[in-house]
Amino acid sequence: MSNLSDLLPSGGGSKSAEFVASGTLPNGKPVILNSNGTVTAVAEIAASLGSAASTFTGGLGLSVSMLTDTTFVGCGNDAGNSGIAACVIGTVSGGNITFGTQVSAGTSASPETIQVQAISATQFVVIYKDTSNGNKGTVVGATVSGNSITFGTAVIFESGQTSLNPENVCTPLSDTQFVIVFEDASNSSKAKAIVGTINSSNVVSIGATNVFATPNSSKYSVVSALSSTKIAIAWSDTPTGPAQGKVCIGTVSGTSISFGSAVVYDSPQIIRQSIAALSETKFVIAYQTNFTTTPKIGKAIIGTVSGTTITLGTPTTFTSTDLGNNFPSVVKISDIEFSIVYPGTSGYGNIILGSVAGTSITYDTPVVYTSSYINNFYSTYSATSGIVIGYDLTDFTSVAYSLRSTNLTSTNFVGMPDAAYSSGATATVVAKGGVSLNQTSLTIGTTYYVQEDGTLATSADTISVEAGRAISATSILLKGK
Repeated sequence: MSNLSDLLPSGGGSKSAEFVASGTLPNGKPVILNSNGTVTAVAEIAASLGSAASTFTGGLGLSVSMLTDTTFVGCGNDAGNSGIAACVIGTVSGGNITFGTQVSAGTSASPETIQVQAISATQFVVIYKDTSNGNKGTVVGATVSGNSITFGTAVIFESGQTSLNPENVCTPLSDTQFVIVFEDASNSSKAKAIVGTINSSNVVSIGATNVFATPNSSKYSVVSALSSTKIAIAWSDTPTGPAQGKVCIGTVSGTSISFGSAVVYDSPQIIRQSIAALSETKFVIAYQTNFTTTPKIGKAIIGTVSGTTITLGTPTTFTSTDLGNNFPSVVKISDIEFSIVYPGTSGYGNIILGSVAGTSITYDTPVVYTSSYINNFYSTYSATSGIVIGYDLTDFTSVAYSLRSTNLTSTNFVGMPDAAYSSGATATVVAKGGVSLNQTSLTIGTTYYVQEDGTLATSADTISVEAGRAISATSILLKGK
């Protein structure tokens, strides 16, 4: 016999315990311990689309941002109230959304490119171009208590005519600090960034203006925080012809920002981008190409950061369908995953997931979240609620898409049953340190890991859980404590 047989505890599979089965338990398959003391087979939970819910009429310039794992704030023009910006709290439960009562943000009629950004679980800011006040860049802070919203006083952060991207113009650095990027159309269209601070009374203060791109060259700037002191900014650079997509790293010190050298991430005809930090050293840009021709295809690219130096991967197409004049909306799912919301065939609302390996991207099959034509949309994400999308279907509408998940965690695996058991039966489970004798096709001496779908494999899944070491083709010594 293999020397590994020496590792067998006396009695082989005798290290076991009895549990009540919650659900059917297949013979020899991994099980988890539930909080009530029962055990359940490790299994995947299928992705699912919740029911769409609508609130106030309109939604131009709409955006959404997660406050907590189960609540978000949505904002847009309220057509039923002279187009004044309104905000509303949404709650996600079981994939379905309920809304509180919308609250006027106190803006002038029909502000443009409205964006909302959660700063903490109880505070957010609204950024917009004030069309009734010389198109000045304006920000207002708000506090949340349940479904109630209390706004502070609006503050002008740019006194000239301001252009804002419909996506990602604001990113939080901490529970009190954030960055806004914009174009100063009254000053040679300089691309600028500012640091804002909000206190507990919703008073917003603005730091000095920081210019990150040359005059007459910046369009559609977007920003995402890599850390509390570092940001990634992407934009379309148009000084002398078809636009180049550019990106740079900014370092924040107090309310000042210094910038590293910009690099071209794609060219030419690059416009309408969205950006999301995946980690402190990696980000993804989703963007539209061929803006002067058709089709305007969608691509994404991964950037890796060292200091202020950026190393780029290869652009990868996520859709060849014409995006029209729409901006893709990208959000982080994990350090190696992201989602993009975009208009697919016939302008229908689509979601696609991207997985990252180094700087390479692979995509899942797109999912249609609405079979209606859309041209205003925004997305946000939490692990509990999934991808939450706000979009305009005459009314401000939201839907939640729960991603494929698993009941396995890094700590709840307890062993493998010694036989098949029906739900409610008392099951004998071979525990950690014991030997499960009911396996097939194992390779002696190989370490196996529990997969998120309950199978075994020789490499870890996204959640790394070591099952144990094969001591024969049909038995595995489960890893002990």
